[in-house]
Amino acid sequence: MQRSLDGDLIPADPEIKRTFHHRQREARTGISDDAVRLQLFPNTLHGKVLEWLDSQPIVSINTWDDLAQKFCTKFFPLAKITKLKYDISIFRQGKSESFDEVWNRFKNMLRKCPHQGISKGLQVQYFDAGLLP
Repeated sequence: MQRSLDGDLIPADPEIKRTFHHRQREARTGISDDAVRLQLFPNTLHGKVLEWLDSQPIVSINTWDDLAQKFCTKFFPLAKITKLKYDISIFRQGKSESFDEVWNRFKNMLRKCPHQGISKGLQVQYFDAGLLP
């Protein structure tokens, strides 16, 4: 599977998902979720994103939260998050879109904006307000 990161998140590779779930089962033997995530995450990257990760001092990333914070700061700057949140807030169904199509498009918008801080209740409100009568 070709992977790239041009400002959008990549759907998780099914093989990586299977490996992660397998490793979660192994957690009962003392391997933490953080360790599994930190081990698997580099396999989802390539190019400049992988170079960025490789350039990080090892001592600067001790937990999954450390990595997530650094990654989101680098690749999802505040201006981009603000724009994505705005787009979500003004979401509208296209005239020819079916319910399934509009629902999938809305979910994709949410996926493009990780850690967007929009509550589930507000997500429902934005989606409902954007539907055609």
